Amino acid sequence: MEYAWENDNEVVCNSQPMLSAAEQIVILAMMLVAYERKCPLIIQFWQDRHYRYKRCTIRELDWKQQLITYEEAFGGQYLENGAISSI
Repeated sequence: MEYAWENDNEVVCNSQPMLSAAEQIVILAMMLVAYERKCPLIIQFWQDRHYRYKRCTIRELDWKQQLITYEEAFGGQYLENGAISSI
């Protein structure tokens, strides 16, 4: 018996999706608005070859290090701006 996941001939793309410069600017603008208003948002980001989601409130934007600090139910966390694919 052969299973689909045992097929070695299949090419699997595990690379992070790339966003255009315009898409990145829109994401940063929406993060800035959410930060200023202190409103919750849902962030979609790429991690371990899968999309992940966080419902959070942005506490801090660090433009130099390209990091955001967000607050969620389990405390504060960090996330790189480059990993974010949608808001």
